[in-house]
Amino acid sequence: MIFVPNRGDFTRGIFATLYTKVEENLEGLVAKYEAFYADQPFVTVTTTYINMKQVVQTNKCIISLMKKRKPDFDYFGNR
Repeated sequence: MIFVPNRGDFTRGIFATLYTKVEENLEGLVAKYEAFYADQPFVTVTTTYINMKQVVQTNKCIISLMKKRKPDFDYFGNR
């Protein structure tokens, strides 16, 4: 896993990007995250981009899950 904290002009909270390799499809990952955080009223799981304005100066935690799609062609144009 790669953890990349992002700097910002905010007094509370953290904005971070995490990268990891996963074999499971996005829908399965979202379902697992939603089930895990189901009892947490301030946590939201989404598949859209997060805007800092949504969380700065709040107690919200928004987790955006995205999966990089494998390219149709490699660097040399091969399928």
